[in-house]
Amino acid sequence: MRLWKGFLIVFLLGNALMTLQCRTGPSPEEKARMAAEETARQWAEIQKLKDQDPDAYYDKLVTFLQNHPDHQEAIAAYIEASMPGIHAYILRGQYSRAASELRDLQKIAKTDTRLGVWADEIAAMGVVSREKFDQIQKGMGYDDVIAILGYPPLPYGMKADDIEKNGQKFHVVSFFYKNEDKGVAAVYFRNGIVYATQYLTKGQETQKAAPEK
Repeated sequence: MRLWKGFLIVFLLGNALMTLQCRTGPSPEEKARMAAEETARQWAEIQKLKDQDPDAYYDKLVTFLQNHPDHQEAIAAYIEASMPGIHAYILRGQYSRAASELRDLQKIAKTDTRLGVWADEIAAMGVVSREKFDQIQKGMGYDDVIAILGYPPLPYGMKADDIEKNGQKFHVVSFFYKNEDKGVAAVYFRNGIVYATQYLTKGQETQKAAPEK
């Protein structure tokens, strides 16, 4: 009888423990392990898309980072995937846009201090010093000027006109830059060759007209 009662108590205790476990669910450690395994699975699936479907890869990467903002591999991959677009902005002279994109990246990769430094350097690319500007000479071509001053910042840094004077037709292109004196530095090309320049400090922009074309 006592042996039978002992078995009964063990059985009831085991049943109670199983019931309790079912009610409480997995332990915190078990939940953490399951979550880590699911994150690893999702990340592996995203990695497969990198070469197969770059657009889908980028979209999935963005969504993944929204759910896992501290995933270091995903952060590094997102920076890598964003750089070609930022580089394209720089080549088109859209320095402010490129700098803004880098600062947005830094909000995601908080510990990567390089991004902020790059953003400041790129933002400054649309600003020219008097020393550099004085290197521009009449007779230079587009490439010569860009090699010294960089590409004019877009969308407002370039203007093109077809004009006629004394029976002759000219294609006139103007490059405009911000200068270190908070004014405008302008380079004027006629048929692809520099024929005039202007360096206007703040307040002079409206006082001095562009050179005669």
